[in-house]
Amino acid sequence: MQPHAGPAEAEVVTVAGVGSLVSEASARESFDFSNFRVGEVRGWRRSFCQSNWVNVASGGVSLESNEVAALAMVPAADYVSHVALLDVVPSELPGFYEREAGYRILWVPFSVKGQDGSVIEEGQALMCAACDDDAEADRLWAPDGEMARRCEDQSPRLWKRWTVRSEAQHLKRLVS
Repeated sequence: MQPHAGPAEAEVVTVAGVGSLVSEASARESFDFSNFRVGEVRGWRRSFCQSNWVNVASGGVSLESNEVAALAMVPAADYVSHVALLDVVPSELPGFYEREAGYRILWVPFSVKGQDGSVIEEGQALMCAACDDDAEADRLWAPDGEMARRCEDQSPRLWKRWTVRSEAQHLKRLVS
């Protein structure tokens, strides 16, 4: 798996949708894409372990009660997750990055299986993963950081006021 880097000359980039992007209608609110299909990623599972500025900005969370969890993928050996796969032209990627600001976006291998269970497509897709810690989020959103460079709309910086700590770090704080 490699962070963000992808072939500059690619005609389309595949995105692996794991949360609201599994809804074709929801995804279309942020960017255009083609070839919506179901696939698998191995070694990752879903976890409500991260806050995200999109949820804060849309009013979908309660800051007063600290209900700010957002879905992200976390490493999980021998785990298979079903995802939505969307093909995006590079010019539409800023919409994806702005929608998913606050996540660590990685390249991961995916596969699509036919009805008989055989693999009919394999490739690499961009997927939203949880940041390992606040320091990683700070690096992503530094003035010269990966997300700051990729997002045209800089309002996601507001998101940084809330934690992106992993589940384990968050649970430690709750019990101590």
